[in-house]
Amino acid sequence: MKLNPVLRFGVLIALGALIYSNSFSNSFHFDDFPTIVNNPSIKSFHDLHDMWGSEPTRFIASFSFALNYHWGGLNVVGYHLLSLLIHVATAILVWRFVLLIAASSADASWIAFFTAAIFLTHPLQTQAVNYIYQRAVLLAAFFYMSSLVLYIEANLAWEAKRISRGQFYYGSSLICAALSMLSKENAVSLPFMICFCQWFLISENKIFDWRKIAPFFAVILIMPLSWGLLNFHTLMGIKKTFAGLAQGLTVQQYALTQGKVVLTYLKLLILPVHQRVEYDFTAVPSFFDGSVLGSLSLLAIILGTAVVLRKRFRLVSFGIFWFFITLMPESSFWPNRDLIYEHRLYLPMLGFGIFLSSALFYFFQGKRASLAIPILIALVAVYSILTYQRNKIWKSELTLWDDAVHQSPQSCRAYLNRGAAYQRQGDLDHALADYNMAIGLGPVEAVTLSNRGMIFEEKGEPDLALANFNLAIKTNPSFAGTYINRGKLYLMEGKFDQALEDFNKAIAAIPDDPEIYGDRAAIYYQQKDYEKCWQDVRKVEALGSSIKPEYLQALKKDSGTEH
Repeated sequence: MKLNPVLRFGVLIALGALIYSNSFSNSFHFDDFPTIVNNPSIKSFHDLHDMWGSEPTRFIASFSFALNYHWGGLNVVGYHLLSLLIHVATAILVWRFVLLIAASSADASWIAFFTAAIFLTHPLQTQAVNYIYQRAVLLAAFFYMSSLVLYIEANLAWEAKRISRGQFYYGSSLICAALSMLSKENAVSLPFMICFCQWFLISENKIFDWRKIAPFFAVILIMPLSWGLLNFHTLMGIKKTFAGLAQGLTVQQYALTQGKVVLTYLKLLILPVHQRVEYDFTAVPSFFDGSVLGSLSLLAIILGTAVVLRKRFRLVSFGIFWFFITLMPESSFWPNRDLIYEHRLYLPMLGFGIFLSSALFYFFQGKRASLAIPILIALVAVYSILTYQRNKIWKSELTLWDDAVHQSPQSCRAYLNRGAAYQRQGDLDHALADYNMAIGLGPVEAVTLSNRGMIFEEKGEPDLALANFNLAIKTNPSFAGTYINRGKLYLMEGKFDQALEDFNKAIAAIPDDPEIYGDRAAIYYQQKDYEKCWQDVRKVEALGSSIKPEYLQALKKDSGTEH
């Protein structure tokens, strides 16, 4: 039995809108602040070079944030709406892709629909959809799936001797591949997936045609080329960033730890409970750690099973391979700052959906095949309820990190971020308690000490505040936030020379923060250095912020000029 195409789109769109209907007012979180809220490069289309320079391999995501800001400023509704539209559109592409690769199956229409429904509703997708900065994941997946669908359509057109149509689809597939690469780095697996599909699904007994695939591998060069188009200092910054991602881990340690991480992902896919934004996950020190052999052996068995199943249960096998191929860029040997994150399962989710849907239809073969349908409907219903509930956790910074603390009570970062949420709400006592817990759990981070110093400053204890700021700078001399906080303390105490020194160091590290220029302008004003004061005022305005009218009036009056 086949589903009406209009009905399939309607159900997916309605389902997506329903289960995420309570997410539109969810606040900005975590990396949303530096990349969106406090990022001047997305607040104007006049200088795309700045937007490109901030994150060249995520330029498409940054451009989408600029569109949101242009249409609605920092109103979160628009950001969530666009992210949801991309998520639903990707689910529809998943439907089309599975329909194409499962065409020979009697239950292709149902397998495709339920794969798309699982992809759309699984609660593990909530992090990618709710965490606005992770729109990069959504866009990368959208263009990734567009490229794959168009590539298969091109092959079908060529087989039907529709040469012009095939060339159009093929060229469009290459363009989408490039856009995927410029959305997020995990799209690097796309050429390998196209190669795999060509071998696993399209070619069968036909000659393997490398000429069709080679241009997609060439597209990978977009990423290193995008970095190379920048200046030398930016390249060195990227190099330092990559070095910092390792967090002291060797390639071997990261790879061994990822064996345990992937098993955790598989558990979450099967039983999506106790989700969290922060996991208590420690790195595996060496191959001889007791858990390594077991996790790697189990993964080897799963992959071996996929090989064995290829001939008889082709789609089940394909789903397993898809999961591992799309997960590899972030969960293999390349060290990453965070060992585990739920949004990394966004694209691999398609593999899980194919595996689960096709396995059930294979199990209930023939006349019993219809029994798979109510089981999958019930499963999608459960996923939908869990997703709706999980959205509530993302309501605010406090709800998100309060949940993280309860789920991961040994996580230093969970306490740090909940403390910051309390601090923004003015609940200084709870914030201080959380910062103390974060310091106790260790390792001690400069941001924790700096934030604790701000609390002591607000409590009217400048000596304790200064002690925390000094210790934070000793812990990490390159963290600009502490110089800003200590500079403000010095400014409040009238120590203008010391404040100026700190603000200069902060500006050297973060040259595009209008607030720092505003603080430094206040010092120049106090020192009656009106020329430099005006320079900083204009810099604040150039970065998209404004100066209080009364301050401008006083500056014009005292300086005798309007500049």
